[in-house]
Amino acid sequence: MILAVLYPSYFKPEKLLLFSDEFVEQEKDSNIINIVAVTFKTIIMGILINTFIIKYQKTKKNKYILYSYFTMLLYTLLSTGYNRLNMIIPLVIFVLITDKVFKWKGRILLIGASVILVTSITAVTVSKFNYKYDNNSDFSYVLTESVGDIQEYTSNIRPIALGIDAIKYYKQEIGIKTLFNDFFGSLPMISHYINQNNRLNNYYNLYVLQGINTSQIVPMVVSSVAYFSMALPTVMTIVIMIIVMYLEGKSYRKTYNNYLEMYMKIFLVFQLAFCCLNGNVQMIVGKVIVKYVPVMILLWLNKKSRI
Repeated sequence: MILAVLYPSYFKPEKLLLFSDEFVEQEKDSNIINIVAVTFKTIIMGILINTFIIKYQKTKKNKYILYSYFTMLLYTLLSTGYNRLNMIIPLVIFVLITDKVFKWKGRILLIGASVILVTSITAVTVSKFNYKYDNNSDFSYVLTESVGDIQEYTSNIRPIALGIDAIKYYKQEIGIKTLFNDFFGSLPMISHYINQNNRLNNYYNLYVLQGINTSQIVPMVVSSVAYFSMALPTVMTIVIMIIVMYLEGKSYRKTYNNYLEMYMKIFLVFQLAFCCLNGNVQMIVGKVIVKYVPVMILLWLNKKSRI
């Protein structure tokens, strides 16, 4: 709470739909304040929604459904940045958990929440790819350009082919140290001492976008080729999927006492599984360390210390 007062910009974006450069830079910088901010928002969200679910189950009053959706929508908007999955995944997990509780009443509110979410995602898309658009670009042009980028968002043929070309082009620079930097370069605080230029996403974007920015995501297959050669292009995908199956199997044997615990379990599985479609080592390490581990540590401490 004290940090929220001292560093408010870490706890909320300056604008909800159109984002300033200052917020984007802070979001990329995973320092201790940013981790506390992410953890703080996640725990508060979990406590509130859990409370509303319990009250709804006891009273069946519709206002608690409205409060739950409002809390999730506010959390989603306060977690925005250039990563649009930060807006999509929380709402999807929320619906998965609460659908059997709220039923058709919740689905009606979901329509309104989805409209707001789509508006926000569109604004982020225009802001993120502003180098493609100008002031005269209309919505249909933005939509057409976004649809044209679907291959990049599904690790399809084009990004994989470009990634293999990039590896060949920068083969003298890519090595064991690149793998080390890719892993530790996403860890909070440690990342300040890592050479960010010697990372796979940097080489990939230098090749694909000529260094305009680093917005293009390196496919997992390309990461495997870079680290383990063309002979083992799926090794990292296989490892991640084994972990996902283990976590899913473990979750079925365990009962969860509250919304936040269930949310974090699904969040971890989502992030790992989605990275096989559109992600890499950097994204996994960054999201798990910054968004998952601190919350789970606090939940564990809370269980051990409460009377």
